[in-house]
Amino acid sequence: MLKKKNYNGQKIVVFKGIRNQDIRSATIIVRGSNKHLLEETERSIHDALCVMRSIIRRRFLVTGGGAMEIEISLSIKQYAKTITGLNSYCFNAFANSLEIIPYTLCENAGLEPIEIISRIKKHHLNGKKTIGVNTRKGILSNMIKENIISPLLVATSIFSMSVEFTIQLLKIDNIIEI
Repeated sequence: MLKKKNYNGQKIVVFKGIRNQDIRSATIIVRGSNKHLLEETERSIHDALCVMRSIIRRRFLVTGGGAMEIEISLSIKQYAKTITGLNSYCFNAFANSLEIIPYTLCENAGLEPIEIISRIKKHHLNGKKTIGVNTRKGILSNMIKENIISPLLVATSIFSMSVEFTIQLLKIDNIIEI
């Protein structure tokens, strides 16, 4: 049943008598002083729900703070050493592009990106694979201990889309035959 009521002089909609009681649902009422604030709040709630959906779909988390990107970059660079020619160049270029994420994190936190990224790489090469940029504190730290994590589904989606986009560009420009 749908009823329209007034709450503090504002119109609201009340849902009653939900047929399927087995399904748990929740209602979020958002109030704000202006339309812009309401739109931003709605966007933030939507983003949070998307993160929750990602975690539910694939129940794995990865380290944040650029730690995952640096680790993947180092692995790709290691693989690039085993191949030759244009393919090796492409792998190295892709590996270098992954470093843009921690570089941007450093810039936004007011840190020195080149110094920080080289320090992160040193930690990773020494086996400390969870070290990343803690922008809250402005230091390098263990991302798992600091609870700076991200859903795996988000990370794999980013990588899939970036690789697909790169392939499309290469096909359009006829740079490399795929």
